[in-house]
Amino acid sequence: LYMEIKEKYGVPIEGDLLITAVGTLGNVWKVDNRRFYYKDGNLIRISDLQGESDYLSSYFSDSPGKKKLLDSAAGSNQKALTMVKMREITIPFPALEEQKKIGTFFKQLEATIALHQRKLTLLKQLKQTYLKALFPQKDGDIPSLRFAGFSEPWEHRKLGETVQITMGQSPNGENYIENPKDHILVQGNADMKNGRVSPRVWTTQVTKKAEPDDIILSVRAPVGDVGITDYPVVLGRGVAGIKGNAFIFQALSRMKEIGFWTRYSSGSTFESINSADLKDAVIQIPNVEEQSKIGLCLTRLDDTMALYQCKLEKLIELKHVLLGKMFL
Repeated sequence: LYMEIKEKYGVPIEGDLLITAVGTLGNVWKVDNRRFYYKDGNLIRISDLQGESDYLSSYFSDSPGKKKLLDSAAGSNQKALTMVKMREITIPFPALEEQKKIGTFFKQLEATIALHQRKLTLLKQLKQTYLKALFPQKDGDIPSLRFAGFSEPWEHRKLGETVQITMGQSPNGENYIENPKDHILVQGNADMKNGRVSPRVWTTQVTKKAEPDDIILSVRAPVGDVGITDYPVVLGRGVAGIKGNAFIFQALSRMKEIGFWTRYSSGSTFESINSADLKDAVIQIPNVEEQSKIGLCLTRLDDTMALYQCKLEKLIELKHVLLGKMFL
């Protein structure tokens, strides 16, 4: 197989570019020293051009180069990037020295983005580990990891007996507006970002309400996503408002993580839970002091993840803006 591919397609060397040509189109990879074989991709041999690989890699990674690749794709059912079409793409080539500077700049920016992405991934894995260790396993009442001074078994309680729950009720559609001066409407997980309510839609009609620091839980597909609101909000029918502390927020996050709510949508064509499902859901709870320590620990971790997520989004946006400005 290797000899067949080598004879038909040639062997990429370090510094070449491979561009996906079938299925997911236009993804670019700069060949390094790792061994591999490729299929359904187009090879650009930089040494045959008056060009620099990091420059071309950056050019094709986003607009306008990525758009040229996608626009050149041919086919009706499944589009593909043919070599014939690839050869027709015009590319702006500044002086080689300028190419190197542009390529190096974006290579360093991409490395910073990758670093933040790795840190965020590790933090998410750490959060999952803590959620598993700081809460008892199924049917248990003692977690595997505890803060010093705590040894008592946790209690099993119904959520409705532990916290105040307000099921949402959507305003009439004609009352939806885009005026940030009116009431923020939360309808589902689309209105939450990084564990916080992110205003997107407003309404002039107030139905059900939640106050600042209340927990918002999605009760319609997907069920179980949670966020905290920093504002007074109107609750649509896709969410419920819960008055609980940081521990309750983390407990609900863990319930989502372990698939607690999937039992309520088994066999259903539309995933949702009602008021009774929510109020009768059994959660495990330690004493107030241990709740406070667990809530604080995991909240600090959430805040750190949100910081890296924000930095990552800003870097990606910066890259997108600069690619649009530095290339013709």
